[in-house]
Amino acid sequence: MKFHIKLWNFSTYRNRINSLPSDIPFITIPSSTLHTVNFDQETSRSAAGQPIGSFYGYEEMGIFQSADDVVKHGSQPNAKPGDLIFKDLNGDGIINGNDRTFIGSPLPKFTYGFNGGLQWKTFDFSLFIQGSYGNKIYDLTRYYGDFFNLSAYNKNVRVMDAWSPTNTNTSVPRLSLNDPNNNIRPSSY
Repeated sequence: MKFHIKLWNFSTYRNRINSLPSDIPFITIPSSTLHTVNFDQETSRSAAGQPIGSFYGYEEMGIFQSADDVVKHGSQPNAKPGDLIFKDLNGDGIINGNDRTFIGSPLPKFTYGFNGGLQWKTFDFSLFIQGSYGNKIYDLTRYYGDFFNLSAYNKNVRVMDAWSPTNTNTSVPRLSLNDPNNNIRPSSY
């Protein structure tokens, strides 16, 4: 039996914007894929101290389980049981565009690869592995697949487990055709 490693690699880098001109607080590309109103909807933002193209949005903290939970949270207009809970980052008592923050970077902390093989008599087995670690993914398929106010699209099978008064142990928000809480805003969900 013969084992051989053909190639392996490992790389790391750090990507951070050190500064921008004083009249430019950040750089963004408005999203044309998000169809809601009254919320700033860009999904990425580049700002000093952050990696280029960092994800930007609301911090999701779970799902409201009851009307009492909604009242106790007290800062999310139009929320109902089954809606996503968003964090009031600036503490002003209202969830709005001022409560957005950096929620991750698409850039990995490191990447790796390995190419090896094993030979035994007339059999040959090859293996190739590659990957990245430490990056976040903005899963836009959840936007189209989990929310019913976007009814023109096929839905994820996950919606079969959406929140309802009889199904509260789930991470999928309630189904709604008019979503007044705006669950679909860019967030860590």
